[in-house]
Amino acid sequence: MALSRPSSQMTRYTANENRTTFSRPSSQMTRYTALSPTPTSRIHSPSPPTFSRPSSVMSRNSKSAPSVHLTKGNPMKCNVCRNKLEYQWLLPGLHNFCAHCLEDYILRHSRGKRCHCPICRAGIRLPKEPRHPKKIARYPLGTDLVICDVCEDSPAFYKCSECNEYFCEKCNKLHLRMRMGRDHHVNIMPSIRAANDKLKVKVYCDEHQHEEIKFHCKKCDVSICRDCKVIGHEGHLTTALKEVVDERKIRVTTAMTTARGHLARLKAEAIEIKNRKATLEEETENTTHDIKQHAIRIKDIVDEHSGHLIQTVRQQHDESISKLDNCLEQVKKKTENIKGLLDSASIQMDTSTDVAFINSSHNLNESLRAADIPSFTDKLWRKRMTYARGDIDEIAIQQAVGDLKFSAEGLFVPLPAIELQLVSTFNTDQNFRSTTAITTQNDATSWVCNGYKNKIQRFDLKGRILQVETTEFDIDDMTTLNDGTVLMTEYDGMAIRRLHKTHFDSYFAKTDLYLRGITTSRDGSNVIVVGNDVPVTKIKQMRHAKVLIFSTTGRKIREIRINRGLGLFRICHTVNGDFVISTGVSAKYLIINSDGMTKYTYTASGTADGVTCDAHGLTILSDLKDDTLHLLDSKGKPLPFTYSLNKPNAVAVDNRGHIWVGDLDKIRIMKYV
Repeated sequence: MALSRPSSQMTRYTANENRTTFSRPSSQMTRYTALSPTPTSRIHSPSPPTFSRPSSVMSRNSKSAPSVHLTKGNPMKCNVCRNKLEYQWLLPGLHNFCAHCLEDYILRHSRGKRCHCPICRAGIRLPKEPRHPKKIARYPLGTDLVICDVCEDSPAFYKCSECNEYFCEKCNKLHLRMRMGRDHHVNIMPSIRAANDKLKVKVYCDEHQHEEIKFHCKKCDVSICRDCKVIGHEGHLTTALKEVVDERKIRVTTAMTTARGHLARLKAEAIEIKNRKATLEEETENTTHDIKQHAIRIKDIVDEHSGHLIQTVRQQHDESISKLDNCLEQVKKKTENIKGLLDSASIQMDTSTDVAFINSSHNLNESLRAADIPSFTDKLWRKRMTYARGDIDEIAIQQAVGDLKFSAEGLFVPLPAIELQLVSTFNTDQNFRSTTAITTQNDATSWVCNGYKNKIQRFDLKGRILQVETTEFDIDDMTTLNDGTVLMTEYDGMAIRRLHKTHFDSYFAKTDLYLRGITTSRDGSNVIVVGNDVPVTKIKQMRHAKVLIFSTTGRKIREIRINRGLGLFRICHTVNGDFVISTGVSAKYLIINSDGMTKYTYTASGTADGVTCDAHGLTILSDLKDDTLHLLDSKGKPLPFTYSLNKPNAVAVDNRGHIWVGDLDKIRIMKYV
């Protein structure tokens, strides 16, 4: 059969005796055209060339060496064996071969580092290593790139899901133009997407395969193409896909920010636990030392008893250390869990396609929100040890040695997110707008006093008035005992008065100081009040001030003298057993321990007014002059948080965690978000 000779796209065959030569076509595609022989033709063209494997060259995948016939047939089949492609190898001319078929050809015809395609004669660069994605580091987009599987020279940016091949920019365009690859799904490689967010891949609709997904149906919450919008989602509210992606990214970013806050709090709790362990070690050593020193004087008599005390201390120490170690281990596990969630969310935001990201955004949000930190520590984590020495007496020697006393001490409740949300707001007294005192009840209601007057009102969380009482004296501050009894200090008076249920009883206690702020201890066993030696109108002439501690029956237990030349205004008792005292116009808050030693001081920007403490160990301070709420942590250090109000004065926290704030106009009830 004779072959025609197109000017540029034909392979030229010339028969010279028994040798057939090939000329390199200008194009890399070979076109075979069959023509009928003409009557004048005297030269018969030879049959298409046949390549046979030499007997010395054997494929590792075949036992014999059959002849190899090169054809141009189905692009999904090998051009040599004509079978379905096995370990496909695509040459630069886009001709497909089985890996072992091409290997046999290369073994026979390679010259140095290059060989030619059996079909189009295009050059083949032989790889130095076995065929697999190769990482290179000479391109600016990153250090983890892959070489294109077609040209094997340029870096690959794309990967075809159907072909499982890597393509550079140029080869990807050629691949998508071919009929066999026109409907393939090509994705940007994750490492490239992370380095260059300008690269985009068109995602096509599964139902309308030639339509790109450009819209998102809000009603069905699904990404759609133009045809879907007209046919299946007619009348539905749709938006551009890019807008939905930006919105979902904002949501996930917000959730990630919250999760990072949880992570920061976990780290803070881990530090707090370590500090508590150090304190416990020091306390244990000091207590043991005191016991031993006191027991030396009566050693012959009290060896057995003192040994029992030491054993008790050690046992309590081991139990407390065990609890703290368990708490620390839980914190570490939860820390790793949140880090994993954040890493996963970051990777998906950077590498997923828009559609995949939208589909997974709900799960990401739920997982990140679920990362909130529940309470995992026991509220009463140990028994605090103090050693009480006794007098040496031969008759009662065991009592002389003393005994261990334990008091329950809370570790901490995990801190909430430092963000307040308004629950409700309502007016109180139109005649005296400024709220001067608030005390909460066990049923989540509160008594409120306005303007230091003789009238108090009880409100619920919605601002409804439940009870109104009028007293025979002006009220400065109020507090509530565990049985619901309300105690009040007289404005410019020297007594604590009692309101029990619906009527007034006699005086609770009388003092020689002008009393101001009053509170109840955290365990409800004591009443604590601050007083100055002069009335409010002569505060500049003050010489001394005191903190007075009473029992719940009105018996004075002890007093703490404050020698700082400051008039005392309000007081609260913290979960650590410390007292936080405000000083009014002096703008200072004093944090003192149970022995009267000043631990910290905090200076407000305006005035130091109301003060209260919540179950998390946070101290809430009101600054009337600066219109601000301040927060201190359990160690008296200010937190990076302020909340603006309208001249806040009185503050209180109920047993449900609601924060009641009385300002110039209203009562505002807030809670942690």
